[in-house]
Amino acid sequence: MQKTILFSLASAFLIALGGCSGKTGEKDGPSKSPEETAKTPEDAGDSGKSAKTDQGARETAEKPGVEIRTVNRLKRGNNLKQIAIALISYEMQFGRFPAAASPLAPGQPAVSWRVRLLPHLECSDLFQEYRRDEPWDSPNNIKLLEKMPDEFRGGRTENDGKTSLMAFVGEGTALQGAESLDMVDVGDGVCDTIVVVEAGPDKAVPWTKPDDLPFDPADPLAALGEIAEDDFPAAFCDGSVRWIEKNIDPEMLRRLIDANDGLPVDPPEF
Repeated sequence: MQKTILFSLASAFLIALGGCSGKTGEKDGPSKSPEETAKTPEDAGDSGKSAKTDQGARETAEKPGVEIRTVNRLKRGNNLKQIAIALISYEMQFGRFPAAASPLAPGQPAVSWRVRLLPHLECSDLFQEYRRDEPWDSPNNIKLLEKMPDEFRGGRTENDGKTSLMAFVGEGTALQGAESLDMVDVGDGVCDTIVVVEAGPDKAVPWTKPDDLPFDPADPLAALGEIAEDDFPAAFCDGSVRWIEKNIDPEMLRRLIDANDGLPVDPPEF
């Protein structure tokens, strides 16, 4: 039921913005920060996550001749899809995407977008355990590494509390850094703008650490690290997940990451 409601709301919202045309409409007024629209993300409650998707992977595994690699890719894509849906849920609740790294209150340490997203992944209890007035590696918060939600596991098999699911951060990106965009701000179109990717295992960080991929327009591929396969999954601002070839033209990848360069990209182009 939650999934149906969320997709209906998200679809209606995207239609109201103009869908995937790249022209997402006009704002009714200045956007507000999450702190201006609600006290903290936990006030939003649990939303944005459908039922666990391991069942689909299990069903695929039961089919004769299906390789483990195929099952693994399915699970990775499904987990990233849950994160993409949760990001839309967050944006609909607070009026903008979660900032990559910013405090929840003045004077507090920066909090990762992954922590902010917890209530939208049905992990409100875990969010409550995280002390927002302490750094991510404080004696209390460091204990939460072992409780990393499966959605952040990606293709990693190590149970070390690290994730390779990361956002591009910096000027022009959707989550930016201390600030973030809303859907209307994504001028090139939510269907054409990457928000989160699965980077190489060498780029993995503790999942609660506010650390992501710096966006270098001159060489956007470098931030991804060592991609073992021929492609990598990426979540877009419209909630979709697509696999992108690791040898993609750097200029094309730059256009997919930059939300407002005036150069929207159609899927057939990449």
